[in-house]
Amino acid sequence: MSKLDIQLVEPVISFRGGPREAIGCFLRGDLIIHLQKPTKVKCIELKFMGREKIGFSEGTCPIRNAGAIREERELISNTWTFLDPIPTKLTASATRFHLLRKSNPKSMQSRLLPAGKHTYPFEIFLPGNLPETIKTDHVHVEYTLEGKLMTNGVFPCRKIKKHIEVVRTIPDHLNSQGVATAREITDTFAYEISLPKLAYPIGQTAPLDIKISPLSKHFVLHGIKVEIHEKCVYHIRGRDVTSNNIVLSEALPIFDKTILSEDGTDGFFYGRTLPLKLPKFSSLVHPSCDTSTLTITHQMKIVFIVSAPILATHKMQIKVNMNVKMLSCKCMDDHDVALPNYDEDSCYCPLDPVYQRMAHLVLGDVDVDLDDAPPDYEKAIAEERIPSEETRA
Repeated sequence: MSKLDIQLVEPVISFRGGPREAIGCFLRGDLIIHLQKPTKVKCIELKFMGREKIGFSEGTCPIRNAGAIREERELISNTWTFLDPIPTKLTASATRFHLLRKSNPKSMQSRLLPAGKHTYPFEIFLPGNLPETIKTDHVHVEYTLEGKLMTNGVFPCRKIKKHIEVVRTIPDHLNSQGVATAREITDTFAYEISLPKLAYPIGQTAPLDIKISPLSKHFVLHGIKVEIHEKCVYHIRGRDVTSNNIVLSEALPIFDKTILSEDGTDGFFYGRTLPLKLPKFSSLVHPSCDTSTLTITHQMKIVFIVSAPILATHKMQIKVNMNVKMLSCKCMDDHDVALPNYDEDSCYCPLDPVYQRMAHLVLGDVDVDLDDAPPDYEKAIAEERIPSEETRA
């Protein structure tokens, strides 16, 4: 009985920087064959393959008259032959069966390998412009290693297949800069929002720090809600097909007034660091990516529900938008804090070795829902003290 195994030096392939900046890295490992007894072996091969598949059914394809779309392309391919097959010499009487025998594995000569462990190292350089591993409803990028052992006997061919995760990161010093934004809203209140890092893996907890300073004694904070929106743009046949989804919607706990001397109206402000639990890896949320076929972006919306009775009789929603990037759940931060383990096998995040997933976060704009706002707010918009209006659906 023979057994195949593939052991990798780096279980996750990590590119640093975008497709134009990343220099690439090596995929290295060993194909290991365990033989319980001396075995006649015909061929030992290992193949590395990267493929991108695009699929839209006739009912889901938004391109008019396009019908169903099924496309597949090879991204990279390489084959290692550790034991070459030796064709059997053909006699003159078997010449007419040459083509049949040439394509038949039984026509290959065997080599006797002793019992025990046989190790075959392999190495290949992967260019940094390869797309990351991704799986959405319509685009699937995957990388695999497939080992093959051909022997004599009833079951002459044994195979092993291993999926390779490819991700993209940014340098640590960029990620550790964090992100912060602050603004004053029409003499009513001021806010400060900050995150200690620029990007977080799927399933991790992000410490969101929020501080609200009332600038009017009539200001009332009714609540805060956080949403994360995912936008997928498929670049198909010269067209951009877009889909949007809300992957997280969470109401934050009510803030307590923190007393501070000589800070804010009546000497208090609302402040708290909130552990925001990011969504787990599933079919509803994917890592951010930017390839020639698919672009996935994420936007975090912090919604303040406020009122100022002297200015308006109804509650208003002040929205702060920040562009974020979600990273693969198979990563950890730079303080060796373990990610949670998930019940599903597909959600398991390996703890060793540690790979950091960082990405760039760009500050967004602020939107104000002014359906019931007083004239003072419209004047402030005209003076560019508040960003333009966004009508809430």
